[in-house]
Amino acid sequence: MMRVVVVVVVMVAWRGEAVTTKTRFLKLDASRGDGSVLLSKSVSTRLECAALCAQLSGVGYNMELAAENPNNCTVLGTQTGILADGNSTLYCGICKILGDLCSVTADCTLIEPAAVCSAGVCVCPDGYATNDGVHCTVVPAAFGASCTADVQCQATTNYTVCSGSPKTCVCNSSFNVNSTNNGCVFDYAGNGFTSQNGRVVKIYGLFGSWDDGMNKCNSVYAQMYMPLSSSDWNWMDKYKLDATDLGVAFPINDKASDGNIVWNNGSAVGSVAYLQWTNNDPFATNTPFSNCVGMYRSTFATPAYISFLACGAPFPASPAIPPSVICEAPA
Repeated sequence: MMRVVVVVVVMVAWRGEAVTTKTRFLKLDASRGDGSVLLSKSVSTRLECAALCAQLSGVGYNMELAAENPNNCTVLGTQTGILADGNSTLYCGICKILGDLCSVTADCTLIEPAAVCSAGVCVCPDGYATNDGVHCTVVPAAFGASCTADVQCQATTNYTVCSGSPKTCVCNSSFNVNSTNNGCVFDYAGNGFTSQNGRVVKIYGLFGSWDDGMNKCNSVYAQMYMPLSSSDWNWMDKYKLDATDLGVAFPINDKASDGNIVWNNGSAVGSVAYLQWTNNDPFATNTPFSNCVGMYRSTFATPAYISFLACGAPFPASPAIPPSVICEAPA
């Protein structure tokens, strides 16, 4: 647990030289400052380390407590962060806590990353509060409740924002209220999905690889369209490949185990009559470097087939006719 106390070094002597500093140091137990090092050496006391820090115009210092290196003093020229370290105590001269004066938000964030500089003072941002004067915690707000910041809503309900007048927790622009009025569901219709034989789908084009197509479907809370019958296959063949392009990502891979060919949902592909593999053999194009499947046509007049390809490589289709992916909403 981090403990913060104030240490003010007024005057110390080192090697007969008087060193005066009015820098306030915050003592952080079990912590180590991360940054550029001006000096690292063994000292007799912490005050000696403080004197070195003052003499070198350091921003703080670490006192190491490890048995193999007791009282090692490390003076920091810059400090970019604070690391947990049970064998060290950090004395930070630039750390600020809530209520301290500041110029920019970066002045306030070494100890409390959520803090902001407002009207020249380090404070918790909207939607946060403090119980100890040091740390900021989110004040949660339930769906439909009053709020001041998005983070309050998102602490209790996914896909929400703080909006309206007066401000309340509501679904964001791509989501609708669910059937029980206590959360949000993706608005598939509003985002261009349409019904195809009772399945809700959308075709996306202009992506670079099979992985890109998978990521696109994931980003709209969907999965790659999986043909469950010969009629589904024929729809992909005729509607998709005839109308749009010569290549579409197909929901089969062997990413987890080379040669263990599965649908994207993890179920075994097995022997499925309507799947038309290159040379009628799923292993004809399957290599250790080709672990995902695409559906192709050589020309618009030839039947579609599926073949393995490298998951992250550019989809091997005509550059003039970009490959695509069919995303399906969950049932």
